[in-house]
Amino acid sequence: MKRIFIILFTILVTSGLHAQLEKVIVETYYISDSIDATDTTNGILPTGSTTYRIYVDLQPGCKLNKIFGSAGHDFKISSTAAFYNAVYGETFGNKVAKAEISNGISALDTWLTLGQTYEKKQGKTGFGILKSQDKEPSSLITMLTNANLLAGTPLTSSDGHFSSATIAPVTISHLGIVDEFTNYDSTIFGSILLGSEFNSEGRDVNLTAGSGVNVMGVVADSNQILIAQLTTKGKISFELNLEVVDPSGKLFTYVAKPDTDPNSTTIVSSQLTYPGSCGCMDPHYLEYSNNFVCEKPQSCKTLIVCGCTDSFACNFDPNANVNIPALCCYPGFCNNRDIEVVCPTITSDVEFTVYPNPATFILMLQVSGLKENNEVKYSIYDSFGIFKMEGSKTSSTGGFTESIDVSTFPAGLYSIRVSVDGAVKSSKLFMKN
Repeated sequence: MKRIFIILFTILVTSGLHAQLEKVIVETYYISDSIDATDTTNGILPTGSTTYRIYVDLQPGCKLNKIFGSAGHDFKISSTAAFYNAVYGETFGNKVAKAEISNGISALDTWLTLGQTYEKKQGKTGFGILKSQDKEPSSLITMLTNANLLAGTPLTSSDGHFSSATIAPVTISHLGIVDEFTNYDSTIFGSILLGSEFNSEGRDVNLTAGSGVNVMGVVADSNQILIAQLTTKGKISFELNLEVVDPSGKLFTYVAKPDTDPNSTTIVSSQLTYPGSCGCMDPHYLEYSNNFVCEKPQSCKTLIVCGCTDSFACNFDPNANVNIPALCCYPGFCNNRDIEVVCPTITSDVEFTVYPNPATFILMLQVSGLKENNEVKYSIYDSFGIFKMEGSKTSSTGGFTESIDVSTFPAGLYSIRVSVDGAVKSSKLFMKN
């Protein structure tokens, strides 16, 4: 019984994790070395700079509607060092010229996007794809040859650009304008090319692919959508908020932090905050939380044991740490379960015997220790616990004897259980020849 409820509990916990947003992936795209070219306009690309790509991983069939910032839900991207943008740096990936990607470090520019990595050229458009899924030989990037193992597959083998003539290009909307007084750049990586942070700070900003246009990943089964490329020597962090449309057309809003409105329908996802906290990610343990984004060694300590933790119940389980009220049984009541099986310690002064044992045709049931007009019921089960027959009788003072026809029973082991006035008192085993 306990094992069944543990399995049920696990199914309930894990099924709650299944949603339109699966996860956010931070890919290490490239790590620069001293051989890489320099940007003479905006300074040298520091050796050891890392280019990251951020992907939103959605359930198959779902589409990304927009990334946004609003009051109570800031849209933040920052680094502990300046973000890199080359002389041809663009704010949005769909504006990047295909030719500039072939020019070396322009391929490492910092920009935002909704899937697209370069503008349409000769009938084809570039879209972002994880290097691990990029099966096309690299045809764009030849100058960035550093094969640092921390960056995974070299760009000369898999450049993370998927060239398509069938996927429609996106028209990414502008996030905002530069405030001439505060120099606040809501384009993030536009006029302030060497900035290290964007924070919407309560402003309404939206990154969309155009009116009524939603975006999917280039690989339908994985449905991973590139939303940013960031190059910096610092450590990055971000808070994202996004809207997702499921295959039925229903809109879901995912946010990095809880909404102050208790009636809000937004869904808080720890995946939208980076770096996230680590802890126990195994739902079989009490320390589990779906807010963790990485497993912390030895954080899972207390295995979940479901059972009855009510000390007044006859089947109180001192080893259980998750109470299942439906499991608790009390003398005379056990949620339609056999109380003798659940609570074998219950005893009574009622005694009964069965004979002959083994029985061939007739089994005699003799019950003693009864009061007048006790309602006595008996039931017989086979060795698999399958019900075979039952009977009842009202007692006279002392007891009674009943003959039971078992001639049609197949040979084997059986149990007979006796209850008095609705409370199970005992059971015995007998053999049928």
